[in-house]
Amino acid sequence: MLREEPEVTVVGASPCGTTPARHQKCPADVVLLDASVRLDPEALGKKIQRFNRKWPLAKVIVMGITDSATEILGCIEAGASGYTLASYSVKELIDTIKMVHTREASCPPEMLAHLFERVTWLSRQVHSVQADLSNLTQREWEVLHLIEDGMTNKEISLHLNLELQTVKNYVHHLLQKLQVRNRREAAVYKLKTPILQSG
Repeated sequence: MLREEPEVTVVGASPCGTTPARHQKCPADVVLLDASVRLDPEALGKKIQRFNRKWPLAKVIVMGITDSATEILGCIEAGASGYTLASYSVKELIDTIKMVHTREASCPPEMLAHLFERVTWLSRQVHSVQADLSNLTQREWEVLHLIEDGMTNKEISLHLNLELQTVKNYVHHLLQKLQVRNRREAAVYKLKTPILQSG
C-alpha cells in the first residue's frame, strides 16, 4: 500500500507482533506499529517502549487503534509520537507520517481535552508520590527499574531469581505505594520523578 506512494519510502517491514533484534539498526525516521492485531493495552505499551529503547531517534506511530481515549493516552504515555484510527484512509495515514516526521502534532479537540486532563492529573500525582518513591525498599526499586524497562512479571522473576508470585506481590505493593492503577503509570512516575534512591 505505502510502497506505491511517492511521498513515502518504505525501507523495511517486520512480521506482525515481532520486534527486530536489539542490535539491528533502524534505517527509518518513522516506524509504523500495527495495532490492528489486537494486543492488550499493557502489551501494546511495552512494545512501544521497546521500539523507543532500541531506536530512540525513530518516531513510532501506532496504526489501527480504536477511538478509545484510554487506549490513545496509553500509547502516548508509552512513547508513541502519533497514532491513526482504524477508520483512517491512506491519505490520513500519510498526512500523519509527514506531521510526525516534521515534529508536528494533530489532535482532535475531544482528544486534546483528555490530554489536558491527563497531564494535569499526572502533574498532581507526581508531587504526591515523591515521598513514596523515596521510601521504596532496595528490592522494590529493582522491580520498578525492570518495569520501566518493559519487563513482564515472568521476565523479572527470571532476572532477579525470584518466584513469580513473589514478583507479583512486589508489583502489587508498588502500585499501592505509588497510588497508581497499573505498571505503565508506575513507569511514567519513575521517569518523571527524579528521586535519589535511599540506602
